Amino acid sequence: MTLFFRNIFFFFALLYSSCVFAQPYQLPVVGEITEDGDASNGAVITVNHGSKVYLTLTTAADGKYSFELPLNADYIVSVTKPGFITKKFFVSTKGIPPERSAEKFAPIEADISIFEKMEGIDYSILNQPLNKYIYNPEKETFEYDHAYLEQMLGALDQLAKIAEDAARQKKEQEKFYQAALKNAEKAYGKKEWDNAIAAFKQASSIKPKETYPKEKITEIEKLKSADGDLAKKKAEEEALAKKKLEEDALAKKKAEEDAKKKAEADALAAKKKAEEDALAKKKLEEDALVKKKAEEDAKKNAEADALAAKKKAEEEALAKKKLEEDALAKKKAEEDAKKKAETDALAAKKKAEEEALAKKKLEEDALAKKKAETDALAAKKKAEEDALAKKNAEAEALAKKKAEEDAKKKADADALAAKKKAEEDALAKKNAEEEAKKKADADALAAKKKAEEDALAKKNAETEALAKKKAEEEAKKKAEKDALAAKKKAEEDALAKKNAEADALAKKKAEEEAKKKADADALAAKKKADEDALLAKKNAEADALAKKKAEEEAKKKADADALAAKKKAEEDALLAKKNAEADALAKKKAEEEAKKKADADALAAKKKAEEDALLAKKNAEADALAKKKAEEEAKKKADADALAAKKKAEEDALLAKKNAEADALAKKKAEEEAKKKADADALAAKKKAEEDEAKKKAAAANKEVQYNAAITRGDNDMKLKKYGEAKQAFGDALSYKPNDDVAKTKMADAEKMLKSDANTIKTATASATTTKGPNPLTLKYPQGVTEETKNEPGVYIIHRIVVKDKDAWVYTKKIFNWGGIVFMKDEVPITESIFEAETK
Repeated sequence: MTLFFRNIFFFFALLYSSCVFAQPYQLPVVGEITEDGDASNGAVITVNHGSKVYLTLTTAADGKYSFELPLNADYIVSVTKPGFITKKFFVSTKGIPPERSAEKFAPIEADISIFEKMEGIDYSILNQPLNKYIYNPEKETFEYDHAYLEQMLGALDQLAKIAEDAARQKKEQEKFYQAALKNAEKAYGKKEWDNAIAAFKQASSIKPKETYPKEKITEIEKLKSADGDLAKKKAEEEALAKKKLEEDALAKKKAEEDAKKKAEADALAAKKKAEEDALAKKKLEEDALVKKKAEEDAKKNAEADALAAKKKAEEEALAKKKLEEDALAKKKAEEDAKKKAETDALAAKKKAEEEALAKKKLEEDALAKKKAETDALAAKKKAEEDALAKKNAEAEALAKKKAEEDAKKKADADALAAKKKAEEDALAKKNAEEEAKKKADADALAAKKKAEEDALAKKNAETEALAKKKAEEEAKKKAEKDALAAKKKAEEDALAKKNAEADALAKKKAEEEAKKKADADALAAKKKADEDALLAKKNAEADALAKKKAEEEAKKKADADALAAKKKAEEDALLAKKNAEADALAKKKAEEEAKKKADADALAAKKKAEEDALLAKKNAEADALAKKKAEEEAKKKADADALAAKKKAEEDALLAKKNAEADALAKKKAEEEAKKKADADALAAKKKAEEDEAKKKAAAANKEVQYNAAITRGDNDMKLKKYGEAKQAFGDALSYKPNDDVAKTKMADAEKMLKSDANTIKTATASATTTKGPNPLTLKYPQGVTEETKNEPGVYIIHRIVVKDKDAWVYTKKIFNWGGIVFMKDEVPITESIFEAETK
């Protein structure tokens, strides 16, 4: 309920305000201000009523404006913007009948294009309005004065031509000025002072008011004077330095050759000494390896003997068990023999015999035992002798080893001393060589650098001297040719440009040659380093191959010795087994003692073997450690040599890389400059595309506004039964939207109503008057469409005379130089679509 009363109150309040504050009708004026086809932002529109300013407004980014003017007055509308020409148009709101003063009229559409002012052009024609908008009582609407507009457009076209010529001249002047500046800056960058001065003078002659070319000419003249003295002094110093360099290079070359010969001889002697030391060391290593192998074989033999003794003891225990079983059987047999008397004696005899036999056997066993003991003793003695021999051998070996170790130590000490001395000598030599090499390299590098700098300085001096000479010659030629004519001067400029391009090409070629030389030097240094590394690798591989071959031969010998020792051990074991089997029956005790002894001996042998193995292992580890140390020393030396070679190669490569990087940097800088230019061009192109797109959008938006205004105008004319004007308005709408169904339908309705009115008028006229006579044009032109064209100042005119039976119409299309197009039918404005449709 509250909402209802609130709405009722609002309605009555609105109705009251509209009654109290209603204003008289004002004529709307709309349009768009453009500059070079784009919407003009910041254009000031001033409406004057007489000498008084009625209103002022400023356009936004879209360039559009709109305002309303009271009736019964004359107004001058001015469009201004700093730096641009001012355009005006006249609007009169007078002449509207009182009965129509409250009606709404279609807005006046006035689109204005402005352009920048140019010096030296008379714009006084623009002091008067370019167009006039007045009320047409016959058509009962506002329209522009066609005759006045055509007159002003003709004058404006002449003004546009003058402005275009001035703009073209200014553009050409700017083009020549920029070209002269570009040539001047290019010559300045190359230090071609005379060419730069000539180009800056040319730029100054094009734009005398510009101070930049004059300042640059003063700066170059100072640089030119300073460069002349500097170049002369530099040339003298370079000549002296070149002579000294040649002498130093000659002396250095001789010193390097002598040092190289000495270094090669020293290297050869050191290499020979190192090879002899390596051979002696290798022999010591091989002897140690053979000794280690023999010790390992002895250990294996001892373990095999212990295993055989254990096996023999097990077999003897088995034989003992069997003997016990046999003794038990024998006892049973004796008890059975007791039962038989006859057999007792026999048994006794037999027993005696058996006892005798047993005794004999025992004696034999004792003898065997004794023999066994003797054999064992002999074996023990032999073992002891063997052990003693082994011990002696070990002692001898130990003594030998000690002697060898002493000899080795002495040899090692001597070798170490010799090696140390050789290393010290080699180190001293190496240090001396490195110092000499470093000095030589430093001298060579310094000399090379100095030579390169001198060569570069010489080249620069020659280039500058050549450029100077060339510039002087060209300046002389130019001075001589300047006296001839401007045309000849242009030819000389072209020749100078060609020479500059040739210089640039020569410079580029020289840079490429320098780069190629740097690349070749880097490649040669890399190749030398690779060859040195390959040679070191080959020597290492040859040493490794020789070592491997010696190891393989030592292994073959050790394998053969081990096989022989194994075969002998197997034969000894087989013989011992046979003897043990023959003596097994009577050797129980002896076997147990022998077993105990064998276990003890085996344990002792095992212990001895372990001690020997441990000693051998320690010796082998010491030898391996010494060998490893020697290999590490050799590796260190090889690594140091390789590192020095690598360092040299890296330094050469670094130098080459620096040169390449400098070239690459220069190239990159040039590419970046080119990229910047390309980016700037792309940005400009993008900006242009965006501007074009904005123009298209603005044009589309403008078409939409024009279309809506035409539809509104046509609807108003239809309400007022002005079907001809309505048809024209809807035709205008179709010119903005050619396929618009709404405009087509409305135009068809207007044509239908127009034909209905025409038929009514025709019928009434026919009944009241006589038949109308033929149009005079039908006597001059044939039936159909005839096209005539003609050129007038500022406008191209196309006439199409349409003759149909006794009727004829003249259709006109005017194309103005400023870009405007007007369509008319019998001097009445029409749309393009009507023009094209009715003149086919």
